[in-house]
Amino acid sequence: MPQVNLEKVVRRFGGVAAVDEVSISMPDGAFVTLLGPSGCGKTTTLRMIAGLEANDEGRIQIGERVVSDANAGVFVSPDRRDLGMVFQSYAIWPHMTVFENVAYPLRARHVASGQIATRVNEALEMVEMGAYAQRPAPALSGGQQQRVAIARSLVSRPQVLLMDEPLSNLDAKLREQMRIELRALQQRLRITTVYVTHDQREAMELSDHVVVMHAGRVQQAGAPEQIYARPSTHTVASFMGSPNLVRARVTGRADGPDGALLDVEGQGWAGRCPGVPALRAGDDAWLIVRPESIRLDNDARACAAGISWHGEIQSTSYQGAMHAIRVAIPDAVIHAEVEASRRPRVGENVVLRADAAQAWVVPAEAGQ
Repeated sequence: MPQVNLEKVVRRFGGVAAVDEVSISMPDGAFVTLLGPSGCGKTTTLRMIAGLEANDEGRIQIGERVVSDANAGVFVSPDRRDLGMVFQSYAIWPHMTVFENVAYPLRARHVASGQIATRVNEALEMVEMGAYAQRPAPALSGGQQQRVAIARSLVSRPQVLLMDEPLSNLDAKLREQMRIELRALQQRLRITTVYVTHDQREAMELSDHVVVMHAGRVQQAGAPEQIYARPSTHTVASFMGSPNLVRARVTGRADGPDGALLDVEGQGWAGRCPGVPALRAGDDAWLIVRPESIRLDNDARACAAGISWHGEIQSTSYQGAMHAIRVAIPDAVIHAEVEASRRPRVGENVVLRADAAQAWVVPAEAGQ
């Protein structure tokens, strides 16, 4: 399966750049997710890869073939890009059986009837829908329709599979099940897959690589673990889960073999933890700590490394295996998750701690 590369791709609508100089390298056989809020440009990017939108600037390459180069006047039509695509609406034809829905792309290419039967049955077996071949499409559940849409996208044996929020119409339980099945199918086929979603959990569960987009630009790209634990900006951090974001100032820096350790302080607290390499003493910053990384303590001694805050519990919420608590500190409210046996009380004065490895610092951005 080929690599997909975008080089400084731009797509404008009127005077607005919906996609603004996006460059992405998608490895061969990888599951790559374009993640971001509505209007960030992720679907437009996918549609340009598919050839459903023409890029105004830049270059798109699939494998060794350039499929779109605005400067050179190259544009390969969608039907000649050797791609499969699954849409958010599934686009299942209600007047056809499951078999005929999956067979349609092959009939459009005038594939011989004997080959059509073999390839349709293979595609349906891939998604565990072989027993439903003659069922009318309207008689399918939402999850079954989604499987048929995937089978139809794979029946032509494409080089690359494109998926535009294909699970968004399913209920939560079925969505979870289909995530597992979809990831297993992609790993079995090793087909290069480009997937669009606004769901952070979905992106982390499915992906080898995540590309976070905002306002038409790529904010950060990398492995899910890297983006979750080491976001490059406030924007990326705030979109990946629900972290605590506390205003801070860098007061010192020590470089070591594993990167920079930054001394940071805020109103009524100070500590040391790693952060974005570009930060220097005197910089305004944001400290990022995720709720699950914070522990509750009554020991008021200072931490040699890491971060600690003194505060008062404002609220608690029992959630089975843990309590979600909100703790007021001088300039912020910290959200933490503590074991259910701890039984925190509203009004209790506590010490919150986060180990150095569980905290991270990013630069303050203009206007923040």
